[in-house]
Amino acid sequence: MARTSKSRVDLLKQLEETLRKVGAQSVLLSDTVARLVGVNSTDLECLDLLEMAGPTTAGRLAEHAGLTTGAMTAVIMSNTSSWSSMPLPRTLLKLRWTCRAVASASCAMWRRTIQGASCIL
Repeated sequence: MARTSKSRVDLLKQLEETLRKVGAQSVLLSDTVARLVGVNSTDLECLDLLEMAGPTTAGRLAEHAGLTTGAMTAVIMSNTSSWSSMPLPRTLLKLRWTCRAVASASCAMWRRTIQGASCIL
């Protein structure tokens, strides 16, 4: 059986289309999961990044999430039950916040997600 090979351009086009579809599906799934657990999509994605990174500074988390430090502060402040944040003084005028996911809150959130997943599967 003869095998037809696609050109590099065709393969790159197919890869681009596939990545766009996966990206769109990821956004829709994230939004649905966020609604199921009662948070917004940005908060859910930031919590996921935080769980993957482990304890990290708010500034570093903002960089990973592509948010400003001000936006990350708002995310942290609105999720105090799911996150633990404590200031570590660097100078008298500035504070450096170290954040970590609170395991019990994260587990509860993922349990609600799994229970609600039957609605979307």
